[in-house]
Amino acid sequence: TVGGAVDGFIGGIPVGKVMSAIKSIGLGTLGGGLGDLAEQSINYAFGNQTEIDWAEAGVSAAFGVVAGTIEGAGDTVGKYIEGFYSSDKTVKSIANEIKDNSPRRMTNKKATKEAKIVAEEAKQTEKNMVENTTAVIIYTWDFYNNLQDE
Repeated sequence: TVGGAVDGFIGGIPVGKVMSAIKSIGLGTLGGGLGDLAEQSINYAFGNQTEIDWAEAGVSAAFGVVAGTIEGAGDTVGKYIEGFYSSDKTVKSIANEIKDNSPRRMTNKKATKEAKIVAEEAKQTEKNMVENTTAVIIYTWDFYNNLQDE
């Protein structure tokens, strides 16, 4: 629990958007390593372990690199989706599709209004899919990492 708390706290440190990919990888590494060291320190303090296993901390840091890379990739895809569906070009394209496929005559203003709604729904759906997929991969990776500790 303590190891996970340390890892989660470090991963939540805010940094500028420019540094987000580096942050994800670096903080994933730092969180994995320090989280493991915190866990081992508690075990050592309570007599459940006789010494600190630095190799284990290194492996946890390596797992942190992978988790951070996956998280960084998910953030990058999410930002791309955000930009794509927020662009005027995408909204205009959707508006043209709505007008072309509408059984009734539609004004540009009404088509654009409907296109913005469609674009927002698509953006949110795709971002949720990326976030959920990233979370599943990271949780699976964490589960595998915890199995290695056993």
